[in-house]
Amino acid sequence: MNSEKIKRFAAIIRPFLDNSESHIEEVRRISKKQGSARDWPWNRFVHAFASNGGSKHWDDKIKPNYKKYAWAAIESLSGHERKKRLEYATNPRRRTRNGERWLSRSFEQVFQRVRKAGGPKAIKKEYNAITKSEGRIAYWKQFPGIGDKYAREIPMRSYDPFFLKDRFAVDARLRRLLKIMFKKPVNYRCAELFFVAVARELKTECWILDTILYDNYLEIEAKLLKRHGH
Repeated sequence: MNSEKIKRFAAIIRPFLDNSESHIEEVRRISKKQGSARDWPWNRFVHAFASNGGSKHWDDKIKPNYKKYAWAAIESLSGHERKKRLEYATNPRRRTRNGERWLSRSFEQVFQRVRKAGGPKAIKKEYNAITKSEGRIAYWKQFPGIGDKYAREIPMRSYDPFFLKDRFAVDARLRRLLKIMFKKPVNYRCAELFFVAVARELKTECWILDTILYDNYLEIEAKLLKRHGH
């Protein structure tokens, strides 16, 4: 791990961190609320499939109408209606791959897995019985369509204490920031370890750093490009 790059990146982040205390507390409150919702973790699955490929679809279409996608509403639908609604919920940027509607199909498989277990409450019980972050990541990755990023983002956005300090949800945007710094692509685990190290340099939680990066991405990207070139 390049300690000099960690310090440089932390120096870029520090002003945003110093000016975000009230906003961070509001995001923390929202995350805790999401994590205590009756249909958790279904609510996080909806977010994962709606935001896969970018958050605009979630922000503009699904979040304002979430009641239509809550567990009770989805479970009450007929099979055809449910599949149609879940397909609409998935991000249109990622609905198809090689001509197949793979994302909505995966979402339907997740629904079936949750229903078979006995609903969101049963999934929560299974998950809470796991006592290490590695096991919790592996648990989410057994669900179709959930990879490294969302296996971390689901608990992080629910303020899971196992994921506050030493885990990071690395998406394509964050990989781009690292590519600017390192002049080459960085694999997932190396990227995660880098951001964990930056959080430690800043003496803050990974969860807080993740919030800062999400909210200030374009400004941070511009600063990196200015320092490290295209």
